[in-house]
Amino acid sequence: KHAMGWQLNIHIVFLRFPFIFVQDGITIIFLNLNNQTAYHVDLSLQPPSSEATVRMEYHLTPDGGDLHSQVSLLNGIPLIVTNEEIPLLLPKIVPNEEPILIQPLSYAFISLPMTLPACL
Repeated sequence: KHAMGWQLNIHIVFLRFPFIFVQDGITIIFLNLNNQTAYHVDLSLQPPSSEATVRMEYHLTPDGGDLHSQVSLLNGIPLIVTNEEIPLLLPKIVPNEEPILIQPLSYAFISLPMTLPACL
């Protein structure tokens, strides 16, 4: 996609596996290696009326934007192991019609609790 002289090439990988919802879904993984530019992504997906109208977003960023940080943030919350227990990996619930914001130096797993004919 061309915007202000920039070309954005996005490689989308579809994964299909069960989610928190009892049904199947797809996950799209976004990786933004740019250290200054955030991207808004509009998927423009129209799920059948029987499917969920929200998605689950898992955004991972380095603490303080420092790639050398030993702490990663999940949706802005530090992921810290305490007493050898892995913290809860809670998603951000977002309406499907809202664009996805991919921050600089981050990656995101966007889980859509829907099925697409190409993914069956």
